[in-house]
Amino acid sequence: RCSVALFSPVFCRNISRVRETLEKESARLCTERATDRDIERLRALCRRTVSTTWTSGAVEDLDVELGFHRAVARVSGYVQLQDEIERFVTPMLTAFLRFRIPRRPAHKPPSDGGHDLVVEAIETGDPDRAAQVMSAHVRASRDVLVRYAQADRGAERELVSQRPRGIIESCVC
Repeated sequence: RCSVALFSPVFCRNISRVRETLEKESARLCTERATDRDIERLRALCRRTVSTTWTSGAVEDLDVELGFHRAVARVSGYVQLQDEIERFVTPMLTAFLRFRIPRRPAHKPPSDGGHDLVVEAIETGDPDRAAQVMSAHVRASRDVLVRYAQADRGAERELVSQRPRGIIESCVC
């Protein structure tokens, strides 16, 4: 059995702030190290995140999102940074899992292009631009999550029976 956690607006803002700091540096470092092959892999992950329909399970959708952020961190070359990003992205994605399931439409809304813009900035070799675009992407996610949390007044996380690849690590079973 899993513990129940509250996702208050304050919690969502705080964890997003730390995540933003880590992700900005990850994008900056990725820009300095990315090869053409790395950029192609990131583009392939982008294509997966803009699918027009949800999979049968929201967990898979969120795992694709986490995969992109893992990949940027991996290219940065700093394992510790990758670990920390995952530590802060996972609770945010867990909150999205809780909040988005009852709200998601049959079709995904159009992508804001956040991942594509990050890859474009990395490809141009401009670390400051990559950091800026990643920061904007994380803030956009934060804003949606905070709106969900406010609407649900910090609703409780739903219990999930399976442990998909890394999404529910914050759940104490």
